[in-house]
Amino acid sequence: MEKSHAATRFAAISRSRAALILSLTALAIFACLLASHAGKPPTRLNVSGFTDPEVLDRIVDRVRHRQGYYQAAGAELRADGFFVRSVFNWRQPLYAWFLAIFPSPLIGRLLLGALAILMTLLAVRLSLRLGDQLSAVIALWLVPGACYGAFVTWGATTLEISAGVLIALSIFTYADDHWFLGLLLALTALFIRELAAPYVLICIALALVNKRWREIIAWTIGLLCYATYFAFHVSHVLASVGPTDAPDPSGWIQFGGLHFILTTASQHVLFLATPLWVTALYLPLAVLGLIAIPGSLGRRASFTVAIYLIFFAFVGKSFNDYWGFLYSPLLALGFSWAPLTAVHLWKALRDDLAR
Repeated sequence: MEKSHAATRFAAISRSRAALILSLTALAIFACLLASHAGKPPTRLNVSGFTDPEVLDRIVDRVRHRQGYYQAAGAELRADGFFVRSVFNWRQPLYAWFLAIFPSPLIGRLLLGALAILMTLLAVRLSLRLGDQLSAVIALWLVPGACYGAFVTWGATTLEISAGVLIALSIFTYADDHWFLGLLLALTALFIRELAAPYVLICIALALVNKRWREIIAWTIGLLCYATYFAFHVSHVLASVGPTDAPDPSGWIQFGGLHFILTTASQHVLFLATPLWVTALYLPLAVLGLIAIPGSLGRRASFTVAIYLIFFAFVGKSFNDYWGFLYSPLLALGFSWAPLTAVHLWKALRDDLAR
């Protein structure tokens, strides 16, 4: 477990480095502001318009009433005009099997809300231990809003919310040196939504770099289990597709660039009614705050956000902005560290700390 110290990575840097960091941050803000005004209008996922949570709710209800998952999913996806020839338009079945266990959808929503509250408390605890009281107070206020969907009716079947909460919990437990629990949380996120794969790659890379052989063995076993599960999923999807099912006319590689990244970063309750240029200010400052967090927490969270930003620059259709729930809690944590980071950068500029 890392020792407590109220510091950032920028607490003792030279004036030139501080000036460079601030210049790069200003450049990033400028680029984001330009991109916020240069996007394409959103497209639609299906002929009825985007209604993903409602469709998944109906699938869960069918499974709850003893219908097979792939039969239920095929019927609902076709009824709503989804292009079922794409494997990635079929969610992996674990969410439906799990939620269907409970007699009421309310129980699944309460469980997700409880996980989101736990994630928030861990974020506050880590901010108190590594940063200062102000960072913790901002995290307490800001982090829940980054997964606000966990507290509404459609949250339990917006699987990116569940995966994002699990990813954040995994990062926080890794920071507490509970690597096996962090691994299990990351794997659970992957079993729920394959879009958790970039974070899993970060975990494996860090385990290899740090030569944590027990963790690498555990990852090998876990990924073999997931490969079996995903192969089962793909085979059942292919068996459920008929000759009359229309193919998806567009692929997932869309090169949405910085504008699409900004739309994913807007998944916060504060940005529901704000223009995109507000997110253009928020995103660079949140990333700066993440980079400033000391220790393994800052490294793992920064790498995770970086890989998702790169991924979303190329992958994702314009209506997939809700994918941002995968990393929005991490952005909120980073932004909560921005004031302390600014103080340390200003001190470096003022006092010319030399090392």
